[in-house]
Amino acid sequence: MTIKLGQFFVSAILSALSFILPLGAGLFFVINGQAEPAAIIAIFLASDRVVGPLRNAAQCLNEMKTTENIRKSLKLYPLEFAENKNSHLNSPSIKIDDVSFAYNDKKVILTNLSLTIPFKTKILITGKSGAGKSTIFNLIEGFVKPTSGQIFLQDGSQIVKNIAGSGELAYIAQSPFMFNDTLRLNLTLGKKFSDEECLKALKAVGLLAELGDNCLDKKYGENGANLSGGQKQRIEIARALIYRKKIILVDEATSALDNETGNKVQQVINRLNCTVLEIAHHYDEQIFKDNNFKHYELKDNTLLEQNN
Repeated sequence: MTIKLGQFFVSAILSALSFILPLGAGLFFVINGQAEPAAIIAIFLASDRVVGPLRNAAQCLNEMKTTENIRKSLKLYPLEFAENKNSHLNSPSIKIDDVSFAYNDKKVILTNLSLTIPFKTKILITGKSGAGKSTIFNLIEGFVKPTSGQIFLQDGSQIVKNIAGSGELAYIAQSPFMFNDTLRLNLTLGKKFSDEECLKALKAVGLLAELGDNCLDKKYGENGANLSGGQKQRIEIARALIYRKKIILVDEATSALDNETGNKVQQVINRLNCTVLEIAHHYDEQIFKDNNFKHYELKDNTLLEQNN
């Protein structure tokens, strides 16, 4: 709050200076016979060339501070993770080959984990809070590197070590972020897709009936203020569908939703025709069993398959 007030006062002072200084300088020169009255107007108009940008800079700094929490919530891939248009994987398996990982050699998360996840496999990952479930996703996405071992995609003889760069991966966050722009922009992120493709994806996640056929060019407020949490989750899933992602990572997508909305989102996830890895803290074991999820628990620095 103190920072915001300070930046407000800086902006206000700059605005005042942009008026007082040129006016005072003009009057001084006129009184001393060194300038005509018209010079006051000229100096006044020119002053904003200098003070204006400074005032704008102060305002930008204020905006950066007030949006800090939103910017931290965004999960953006590094530049080298841009979509690889040369990747044409049809049925990629995830290969986790003898992977170990620890934070600063102190907090050990994984030790010599080897696991193959065939295409279209659905996996539920559970474990105690702080066990490192989200770290597994970060390893797959490449945000952190294994201490030893490697994670890659394999489709027949084709191997892709940069999974995020393959363009095959989508991440569904617990608290999705939406731009204050049209639903179309939030769905396509600026890439050209037809109305038919967009509406088909929205229909697949049950949003077309809720938002209407003319929803694509509507705006739903800052960070989707006029949408429910479940609707924002399903927009992220719809985006993965139109981009034809083959691997979807779901991180506690339903934990912040009420039971009815959470069940609706989970039903959409269950029907996805791709590889799904889902982290859940609270879950219904039977629902996941009925939808052919394999259950792994992160325990003792490895993923242990649960057969009960």
